[in-house]
Amino acid sequence: SIKLRDDLEINITGIIDRADTFTDNNGNEYIRVVDYKTGSREFSMVNLYYGINTQMLLYLIAVCDANKELRPGGVSYLPARVTEPVSKRTAAFALLAQDHIQNGMYVRNKVTDTEMMKYADNMSALSGAKPEKFIPKDENNLSEEEFQRLRTSCLSQTEDVLSKLYD
Repeated sequence: SIKLRDDLEINITGIIDRADTFTDNNGNEYIRVVDYKTGSREFSMVNLYYGINTQMLLYLIAVCDANKELRPGGVSYLPARVTEPVSKRTAAFALLAQDHIQNGMYVRNKVTDTEMMKYADNMSALSGAKPEKFIPKDENNLSEEEFQRLRTSCLSQTEDVLSKLYD
């Protein structure tokens, strides 16, 4: 559930395709919500600010609100299709990387920056693609303060839509 204001809480029902977590050296746990797509879907911060395609962001907010020990790490779309047989693990990663665009958002701080670089380097080593291919576009990298503003905006828009539907 997500608390929109003191007197209004909404319950979210849905299925998260994948949730990646990691723990930093101080014991803080971060989560990234991943949505697999068989078609193409481009992640857009502009859409989020206009209340379009907010599902993954709402899932991230709900999971973090329900588990106060979790910190938001980000959201990402990943392709869920393989069009040819693969014989080796590295070949599977190469196929994944081939269609993987910088298609997500992450909440930036020193810890998540380091973790994102590790992920990019690992994916690069497995796929042969450049590490930059796996890092979300600059406009999709939010500071913790920017994420909180986006969170507030998304919840406000959600409340407005629900008010129009149910008032």
